Amino acid sequence: MSGHETPTGQGSQEDHLDSKSLITRDMIKRCLEADKGKDATLKSFRVDNLTKLGDNYLGVLKSVSVQYHHHGEDFNVKYVAKVNPRRPKMTKITSELFMKEIGFYKEVGPALNQQLQNVNLPALRIPEVPFVLEEEEIIFMEDLREKGYRMFNRREELDEAHYLLVAKEMARLHAASVLLQKNSKTDLAALYPSLDDPFIKKDIEYQEFIDVFTGLVGTAGQVAKRIDGYEKVSQYLTDYLEPKCMSLWNEMVKGRESFVTINHGDFWNNNILFKYDDGDVPKDLVIVDLQMVQCGTPAYDLNYFLYPSLSETSRQRALGTFLTTYYNAFQEVLLAGEIEMPFSLKDLEKEYRDRNLLGYVTLFMFIPALVRKDGEAFNLDQLGKGSAQDAIKENENDVMQMLADDEVVKRFVDAFDGMIAGGIVELD
Repeated sequence: MSGHETPTGQGSQEDHLDSKSLITRDMIKRCLEADKGKDATLKSFRVDNLTKLGDNYLGVLKSVSVQYHHHGEDFNVKYVAKVNPRRPKMTKITSELFMKEIGFYKEVGPALNQQLQNVNLPALRIPEVPFVLEEEEIIFMEDLREKGYRMFNRREELDEAHYLLVAKEMARLHAASVLLQKNSKTDLAALYPSLDDPFIKKDIEYQEFIDVFTGLVGTAGQVAKRIDGYEKVSQYLTDYLEPKCMSLWNEMVKGRESFVTINHGDFWNNNILFKYDDGDVPKDLVIVDLQMVQCGTPAYDLNYFLYPSLSETSRQRALGTFLTTYYNAFQEVLLAGEIEMPFSLKDLEKEYRDRNLLGYVTLFMFIPALVRKDGEAFNLDQLGKGSAQDAIKENENDVMQMLADDEVVKRFVDAFDGMIAGGIVELD
């Protein structure tokens, strides 16, 4: 089926792609010329669905296989096209997030990499993006599978080899933004509009989207209500945290004093691809899905990543090593740029702990995705078929059915115990 989109028969996240979002021959020709040069001639192409339900929530990924002729020879190349699915009731949100990601790849990412290049450090580990179509909201990226990168199983805990790679690259992203801030002498959020906070919006569409995710905190409260001994946790989650979730979130992500960096904003397992050696030990990574980048405290990314990635026990055990590794990698970048560290390791740990509630909110948002099997993840398309409350109720019903699985119960109890131990929920 050369030159046409390949049917998959799976529906799901693909259902709401309209005609403007289909990948055409002209789009691929323009991408190829941008990547390989004007004298590259497109011979044929094939487009296949790449993601399963739960792999990518705010975009649809397509695998684009291309055959082309260049300087008398035939070649093959693969791209990944990220397409705005234009879901009903989410058109404005996804369009704005796509423009944020495009802004990162076109402006912010290159500016950060220029700062690293200036001090002889390697570029950030992000995908190469040869071509974007802003009006159609399609981003053509290199196919990292061709270089051996793959997703980690989101249902499994990350081990030390994985999370220390993440600590180093997260720190390099954050530290590069400190270099950029110093050398720009201008507020980065003002300099780059794509760094604005995407969820400080007041219109109905944004509110419905926010309600769905804060509803997951309420669902956690309903879970706590069903488990003996966690009545106070249930009360805290449903009566206090859920209604105030977004105002608390917006306050916690803000930078303060010495803690202001560019954050990925959606730093969890699904947005990290790892490359492995012959012994299946991770040796490299690439960070993807940069549609939520924004300025704020680095503790945002730290909590957002650590809470869904590790159990309560593992996270407490790993925290010292993780933060030390992060701190050293951050310091390495600033030393190369002849800038003093703006905070100590002790200050960093305090900043992280002060924002731990953000970590728990993130965890409750992600537990359903972390425990569901492939093809069973929460489908955002459901938001277009009814109200936000309908979507919340459907998700809550699904989660309640999952409580028959002891591992799911353990995941929630682990979080509830952590909130009690950390003094977030007081039993007396």
